[in-house]
Parts: sequence; C-alpha cells; structure tokens
Amino acid sequence: MRLTVPERFKVQYVVIFVFLVFAAQELEGTDAVFAVLTAAYTLLWATAYNISGGIRYPSGAFIFFNGFLNAIIGLTFKVFLLQPGESHLKAPRSTMFTYCVGMAVILGAAFICRGLRPSRGFLPKIESVDAYRRAAIICLVGGFVITLLSLVGSSNAVISILRQINKLPQMAIMLGTIYEIRSSKGKRSINWIVVGGITIILATVLVSFGKTGMLLGAAAYVIAAVLEGYDFPIKQIFIGVLGFAFFSYYLVPYSQYVRNLRATTAADNAQLALFYLSNLNETRRLYETDIAEVDVNEEPHLYDQREGYMDRQVILPADDTLISYTNEGHVFGLTPTIVVYANLVPHFIWKNKPYLNIGNAYAHEIGGILVEEDETTGIAFSATADAYHQEGWLGVLLLLPIDVFLFFIIMDSVVGSAKWAPWALIPILDLTTIAPEGGLNSLVYEFTFGLSGIVLLVVVINRVVPFFLQNFSQSKFSQVRSAPTLLVSPVSANPAEPPAFSR
Repeated sequence: MRLTVPERFKVQYVVIFVFLVFAAQELEGTDAVFAVLTAAYTLLWATAYNISGGIRYPSGAFIFFNGFLNAIIGLTFKVFLLQPGESHLKAPRSTMFTYCVGMAVILGAAFICRGLRPSRGFLPKIESVDAYRRAAIICLVGGFVITLLSLVGSSNAVISILRQINKLPQMAIMLGTIYEIRSSKGKRSINWIVVGGITIILATVLVSFGKTGMLLGAAAYVIAAVLEGYDFPIKQIFIGVLGFAFFSYYLVPYSQYVRNLRATTAADNAQLALFYLSNLNETRRLYETDIAEVDVNEEPHLYDQREGYMDRQVILPADDTLISYTNEGHVFGLTPTIVVYANLVPHFIWKNKPYLNIGNAYAHEIGGILVEEDETTGIAFSATADAYHQEGWLGVLLLLPIDVFLFFIIMDSVVGSAKWAPWALIPILDLTTIAPEGGLNSLVYEFTFGLSGIVLLVVVINRVVPFFLQNFSQSKFSQVRSAPTLLVSPVSANPAEPPAFSR
C-alpha cells in the first residue's frame, strides 16, 4: 500500500470536502458563522499549501501540519461524533476569524517566498546510494555518542549545545530508510541502522517521559518512506497500527502519569521508568484514577468527553482560551519575541540572557490549567494565537508574517526540497510538532539553531569524515596519496530526481 501526501491538493476535492463538512456541521446544529469561517479556513489552508510547493518544502510542511492539526482534523472528527463545531469553545467566532486571518498572512508569506527562493537548496545533494548508507552510519554513531555524553555531562556547556542541535538519530533513520529502499529497488525499507536510530530515540524519551518524542523515530521512518514512494506491505501496515494502539493505550498514560514524578538525575529517572514500564496495566490504572478526579470542563477541551489521543492532536481549544483571554484586554506585549531573539546571542557572550518559558507564562495567565507553583510545564499554543496574544491584530498582521516569512525563505533556500536532497527531511519531521503547537519561538529556533545543526551535519559528512578516513587509510594501510571521496556532491545544473519504486 502506497501512502502519499500530494504536492498539490486538487481544487475539486477540496471543494467537495469543504461542502460535506459544512453541510454536516449545519445538520448537527453548528453556528452558521462558525461553519462558514471553518470552510474559509480550510480553503485558505489548501491554497497556501498549493502555493508553497507541497510538503517536500519546509514551508509546505509548516502549512500542512499547522492547518491540519490546529483545527481541520479536530473539527472533522467532531462531525463524526455528531457534535456542534463550536461547542465548548469560549470565543468560537473570534477564534476561527483569527485563524482565517492568520492563514491568509501565511498564504501571503508563501507566495512571496516562492517567488524569491532558488530553484533548489544551497546545501549539496548526496552523491550515490551507497553514500546514503555511509552517511546514515555516521549519523547513528554520532547520535549515540552525543546521547551518552548528554547523560553523563548534561551541565557541560559544549554538550548542552550539541544536545540542542542533535538531530543525528532522526537523520540516521531517514538516510537509512532511503538507502534501503533504493538499494533494494523498493522491496525493503528497514535495516539495522533504522532500528538502531529508533531504539536510541525511544530509550531516551522513555527515560525523559516525553510523549510526542515516543513517536519521533517511527515518524522519521514513515516520512522518509512516504516521500520516497515506498509501497508498504499490508503486514507492515498492520504491525504499525498495532504499535500505534500500544502507544495510545499504554505509553501515553505512562508519559502523562510518570512525568509528574520526574527526578533530578538521569539514573533516578531510569529507575523510575523501569519501575512503571514493568507494569503498564497498573500505570494505566493510576493514570485513569488521576484523570477521573479532574472534570474535563475545568480545562480547555473540544469534545463532550475525553477522546484519548485525539485530545492531544488539536490545538484549537487551547488557542481559543488564549484568544478569548486576549479579547478581554489582556495583551502580553512583545517580551516573548524580544527574549527569543535575545537568546540567539551565545551564552559565552551574554551569560545573563533573559529567559521566559512562554507556554508556562501563558498558561498561568489564563488560569485553571497549572498549579501556581508549577514553573516548568509548558502549554502548547499555535503561532497565530501566540502572535495575537502578544500584540493583538498588530501581532497577527505584522509579527506573524515576519517570523513565518523568515522561516520560509531561509529554510526553503538552504535545505530546499526533499526531492533534491534529504536535508529538508529534518525540518519536515520537526514541523509535525512545532508547526501546530510551537508558537512563534519555535520557528525562530528552527531557522537559527536548528538550521545550524543541519549545516554542521553536512560539513561533517562532506568534509570532516572523508578527511579523517583518507588520512587514516594513508597512514595505516597505504602509501598512495589520493583525494578524499565526498559523500555529497556540489550543486549541479541538472539535479537527478529520486526514483519512486513500486512493489
């Protein structure tokens, strides 16, 4: 079975989808204005996606995941639950209108970016199929080393920087997947490199109790395989569905419950993880007991009752609460943006840089979500809601398009499309989470620190490793001098498109 995300949405299909959702909402008693705004938002989202060039570009990936996970999937799921679209929202019309304006300015940023970006990214492509394997092994080994160093020296400044820009396990999975698909002519997609990368990520996340990260390794594999045109066997699809069911039933409750018991050291967290993972049924029971004591109406929510994993995939109710609070005259100001850009200055230059946990600060503002003494937990909000809370409509019409355009033009220009080289896969993977719920600060982080990590990775693969391999081989095994073999080639005039295989 071939899973695909089209580079362009066909207009007729979008119109049919919008009409069906609108008609169903009206039959279920949804407010007519809210239903119209939902339809307008979906049309703006599809148009912006088509203009961007599709999910293979970072700009297209941002638009896809931002619109789809912010509201579209949640409101569509609500149709199947036979619930009015605006129910449980505090300011439904205002929220959807803000979403529409936000998507309109994102559409404008995509249009300008497409006219200015180069036809392919500045970073070079990978030379050959075998070079994908070598690059994947380098990433796997590097990711494993940095992960170990992070556990034993988390307070070290250099290790802290490496940990922040470490995308190596994810890249090992994606490069290993591409290598296996191409080398097997589309017959296989998983090898020891892919398994190793997923294991590193999963082991790290289980000890740190992060919920979203538990799917990171699997998501890296799926994204690489889907964009490579891999034809998934039915058996593999079935195993994936079972794995996701296990994640939803056991690992989500594990993360939600144990994260509140988090210790201060990695060793203590490892013991904690082993204790609760050894009896997942009991862990799930403890989690259900906790949430049974909390009324769903005491927190932002979209559905009549808890819907498990779907509750975590929709940012609309949290955004609605923040937008409603802003409408009451509570405008935060530009401090979050100032702090984010100030933090681009290296720590050794500015040791006392300002710090602000934006998600935590917003959650304490709107109240009813975090206990008063909680200064670490962050609540997720979209970039549009973040901009609106900072400066109202000025934030949506000026601050949002500036940050989005900078992200679009910088990332699209440097990493280009995943058709040209695999480097775009890293931001595409990151955008599955930061596009819908990362606010504005995650975009700034991505086109600065995130991009620097990608460039460093390319330099290591293209220059550093071949240099050491050449010198090692010459000093130990050979007296013949030869030029180092690059794993990636410089930009050429005629890029070759990666083949799509069918079974």
